Amino acid sequence: MKSLSIRLVLRTTCNAVIVVVLILVCGSGTWIVAAAGQDPAATVAPLRFSSISIEQGLSQSVVLVSYQDSQGYMWFGTQDGLNRYDGSEFTIFRPDPDDPSSLNDRMINDLIEDGQGALWVGTALGGLNRYDLRSGKFSHFYHDPNNADSLSGNCVRS
Repeated sequence: MKSLSIRLVLRTTCNAVIVVVLILVCGSGTWIVAAAGQDPAATVAPLRFSSISIEQGLSQSVVLVSYQDSQGYMWFGTQDGLNRYDGSEFTIFRPDPDDPSSLNDRMINDLIEDGQGALWVGTALGGLNRYDLRSGKFSHFYHDPNNADSLSGNCVRS
């Protein structure tokens, strides 16, 4: 295994249920997802594992960033677009030259959600993209050498 990345997300609801999502990234690009719900009165809850890879619809096996949003979607940024996983299938976002409100770069460097539920997408060459989950549209923010208030460059990483 070339690389191993562990992301642990704990969320408590109704003061009784803890949901644990564990994601392991293997060097082969296969994602292994484990989820378990645990009642505090129970001793040990079994974990359920399943693989997520290009065979299940991931756009590419090289995942550069992953993020779970406030609605529970898992987002995966790859070298071939942005992937949203709802637990059963993927929706893939890529640039569409005929749609100015589409994602504007395939290589995704970073993901974060703001307080209003918008997903911010840092790209390798396309600057910063803001995805509005309600409208399904992307807004774009670029470096403008004539505007000191614009991005410092079009490669956005954290």
